[in-house]
Amino acid sequence: MASAAKNIDGGWAWVILTCGFCCMFLNGFMCYSVGVIAEALLEEFDGDLASTAAVGTSIIGIENLLGPFIGIGINIVGCRCCTIFGGVVAMLGLVGASMSKNLSTMMGTFGILSGIGYGFGFLPGNVMVGLYFKKLRPVAAGITMAGAGLGMFVGPPLIRFLIDEYGLHGAFLVIGGIAFHFCVFGSLMRPLENDSKSKSASSQLSETHPRALLVTRMWMKTKERMGGRCSSRVWKNYGFLLYVLSIFGWNCAESACLLHLPNYSIQQGSSKQEAAFLFTIMGIFNVLSRLFTGLAANDERVSSLILHMGQMGVASIFTSLLPLYSHTYAGQMVYATVTGMYIGGVNTLLTPILFLLLDQEDLALGFGMVYCTAGIGYITGPPVAGAIVDGGATYRESYLFAASMFLLSSMLIMLIPLVQRVDKKLMPNINQDITVTADEAVDEGSKFLTDQDEIIVQR
Repeated sequence: MASAAKNIDGGWAWVILTCGFCCMFLNGFMCYSVGVIAEALLEEFDGDLASTAAVGTSIIGIENLLGPFIGIGINIVGCRCCTIFGGVVAMLGLVGASMSKNLSTMMGTFGILSGIGYGFGFLPGNVMVGLYFKKLRPVAAGITMAGAGLGMFVGPPLIRFLIDEYGLHGAFLVIGGIAFHFCVFGSLMRPLENDSKSKSASSQLSETHPRALLVTRMWMKTKERMGGRCSSRVWKNYGFLLYVLSIFGWNCAESACLLHLPNYSIQQGSSKQEAAFLFTIMGIFNVLSRLFTGLAANDERVSSLILHMGQMGVASIFTSLLPLYSHTYAGQMVYATVTGMYIGGVNTLLTPILFLLLDQEDLALGFGMVYCTAGIGYITGPPVAGAIVDGGATYRESYLFAASMFLLSSMLIMLIPLVQRVDKKLMPNINQDITVTADEAVDEGSKFLTDQDEIIVQR
């Protein structure tokens, strides 16, 4: 017990926090660089903008769509194995991309295979940070999420440099080596030791009533892995469903903006390095946004829904006006600054809002639905914006499309309190801590035992 307690909010927890931060950095390094990569793909294969955009965003869409399955994998084999598996698969996908000769092959290697690898690579780090921190959990979560913002700061200009120096295929080889570092950080994710009280209860239970222990373990595993997945209440929670649609609008708009920004900047007269540097500016303010939004959301007097609504509203305004001030590089930097500040913070609000809208037993299903919806939005946005340009319009119209999706996300959030009042549901603005003690496990298991299998736990 002493060893486990020592590592909560201290000890090995700081190593886990570093690993989680670095995994998010690697994920942000790639995901926020897809615009630079898509621009290089457009030059390399001379395809249309819509199909090239689909390849660029598929890696982000795949890793989000796999969220529920990655969670199941974590429950079965643990965070360490999943992260190492992700590093190997991401590396293989990027090495395969370096040998791809057309967009179809690039979709399979860079888009799908690397997407699977990056999904398994970054998500376990978030889980481990949550397990190793309790009192400092909100701060640790903010620091971990800031890793993605730092990846945005470093990734695009570095990848642009690698493409200029080694070509697109050579750059993929180098990025594959960088992605392989998921294995290094995964190897340091030491599982947290179980509480000795839980071990003692399990030991007593196994010695006195092995059948009782078996039923208890099976039931707790079922609850842990299913996590309310079969609950019909989620589908009747209209406030939550509005939030899911808001997540779709946000990701659809964000992916369209970020992926087409480098090419649009170049069309406005900027150099390729200047276009990539926009993401460096964006990354600085993205880090600050995630940290400040996390601190604001921890204040019970501040509504996470209002924060989400306001940030999406500001993003919508600046995106719709982008064609009016983007003819100069200074104007493009203004947009990068505002985008980084007002889009990045929404990531931090995901967990508080889900705790706000859902019961504890429905959280697993809620997270799965949100991640899948985010993936669908990321896959949808850039191809639609690209098809608008391919259809004879300009980037002005494509950014108006993105602005309308930001506005949709903001307006849907506005409707949630109204829907909740109609349903007469309470929305406590607190963060609930989900824990299962050994005594609770015994109580849950005893519901499924006969009188002859009475559980006796000596204390």
